[in-house]
Formats: sequence, C-alpha cells, structure tokens
Amino acid sequence: MDSKTRMNNYIIMAENFSADGDNMEAAKCYEKSLHYTKNVEDLKATYYKIAVLLDEIGLYSDAIENYDSIIKLDETEYVAYYGKAIAYEDLYNYKEAEKNYKLAISYNENYNKAYYYLATLYDKMDEIDLAIENYIKAVESDDQDYTAYNDLASAYEEVGQYDKAYEMVEKSVEINPDNYKGQYNMGVILGRLEKFDEAIVCYEKAIELKPSFGYSFLNISAIYLDRNQYKETIELLTRGIAYNKEDTNLYYNRACAYALLNRDKEAIIDMNKSIELYPVQREYAMKDDDLKRFFKECKNDSSKN
Repeated sequence: MDSKTRMNNYIIMAENFSADGDNMEAAKCYEKSLHYTKNVEDLKATYYKIAVLLDEIGLYSDAIENYDSIIKLDETEYVAYYGKAIAYEDLYNYKEAEKNYKLAISYNENYNKAYYYLATLYDKMDEIDLAIENYIKAVESDDQDYTAYNDLASAYEEVGQYDKAYEMVEKSVEINPDNYKGQYNMGVILGRLEKFDEAIVCYEKAIELKPSFGYSFLNISAIYLDRNQYKETIELLTRGIAYNKEDTNLYYNRACAYALLNRDKEAIIDMNKSIELYPVQREYAMKDDDLKRFFKECKNDSSKN
C-alpha cells in the first residue's frame, strides 16, 4: 500500500471518528496520517484539524503544540497564531494570548477576528482604552461586524461616552435588527441617556427575540419601580419568570413590588425563592428599604450550620 493511500485511509478514519464525536481518536488518526504526508499544505491542513479537535476537548497545550508545528512550516500562518491565542486565553495565560493575537495581526493587518478577540481580551484585563482601540479596528476591517459594534458600544458606555455608545449600537442594530443583544444594549444606553420609554421599546424587542434572557425583564422592572408602577412591575416579572424560573433577580424585584403594594405574603414567598436561588440575596434584603422588614422570615441557611 503506497503512502498516499495510507494517508487517505487514516484521514477517512479520522473523519468518521470526528463525525461520531470522538475527537481524541480522530486526532490520533490524523496524527498517524502525518507519517505519510509529504506536501507542506497537506501537513498544515492536518495540523490545523488536530489542533481544533484538541482545543474542543480542552487539551489546550496540545493544541498549541500543533499550531507551533504549523508555524515551523510557515511562520506567516496568521491563523495559527490566532489559534494559539485562543488556546492561551482558555489557559488564562493572557500575556501569551495578547502576544499571539498581535502576531496574527502583524501577518494580516485586516484580520477582523484577531482584532475583535484581542479587544475582548483587553476587556477582561480591564484595559478599556485598548479594548476600544481594537474594537474600532475590528469594525474598520469588517464594517458588517454587528457584534463588534455592539461590544464597542458597551465599552463606550462603560467609560461614560453615551453618545458614542448610542452611535455604535445603532449601527449594530441596523446591520442585524434580530440580534437580541443589540436590542438589549440599545435599551441600556437609552436608559443612560434618560430616554426610558425608548429603552423599554428596545427591551421588549429583546424579549421578543429571546425571552429566556432575563436581564431584559429585569431592566424594564427597574424603570417601572422607579415610576411607582408596581402592578405593571408584577405583571412584567410574572411574564419574565415564566421563561426564567431560576432567575433570582426577577423574584427579588417582584418581591419589592409586592412589598410596596403591602402584599406581604407574596413578597415573602418571592424573597425566599430569590434567596433559595442565590443566598447572598438575603444580605441585600436586610439592607433594602422595601424588604428589610421581612428579613427574619427570609431563609437563612447559614443559621442552620
């Protein structure tokens, strides 16, 4: 059996294992095929497949080794640097991740994904100015990247540049009006601009697109509570809880609304449910003007220990 046939046989086996969800066996078969692979482009393609399979099952260091094998064959392979960066980030080695994102960009100055994920890395590192700089480069390299526009809007919102934030989120929603995160984020920014009625419209659009995202309900409820619209708050949060039965914050805010209407029994039930889901809520309830009178009735699991 000649080398090419052996190589193809191992590749077919690898593809079958991969289709069955067995990444490890698939990677082993691809590794065996390397012994019979002589073409550089074929070698690179196989190393990429191995790296991706290993990354998917959390073997990040092994994935990095395969990306390094690609770079040894061709140091200009910018996607390999990008792959290394992703793997290093998963290993919480942010300095190496940063270095490799930058290397990817050095070989492809229009590499949208590298700019975007470098920006999100800087977000994690609380380097907000560098995050903004790279989000801008991401949208410059792909002006249809609605996710980058949306995250850029969030970054501007974080530093209090609300007009710029609105401009960016508006572009995001214009590109993809069916992205619930964009509609939600527009609601947040409109709230910062004190345009609360418009914010509610955006939150409702986000709810229509993804009712299981509880924060949309939560933020509308905060507006209603500030307006003393307690019955509306209860109706809204009851709708939200139907989609988000494990969302502690929705129960908490509904408890506040019940308390403000002197519906104490219902308030205590919701407060207890909120605490059951997230025990730290009891500390908030003890200090909350709306709920602190109930704290003795709230569940206190720590007192049983």
